[in-house]
Amino acid sequence: MSDDAARIYKKAEIIGISTKGYEAAIQAGISKAHQSLRGICWF
Repeated sequence: MSDDAARIYKKAEIIGISTKGYEAAIQAGISKAHQSLRGICWF
């Protein structure tokens, strides 16, 4: 089995809020989720 086939992913629904726009809301959600989810990133 190759290294790529051995990876496991978790799907999480993250909701962030901001009055500054959707990009700030995404950053807020990712920042909060990063506190409890290891290796989280935004594509």
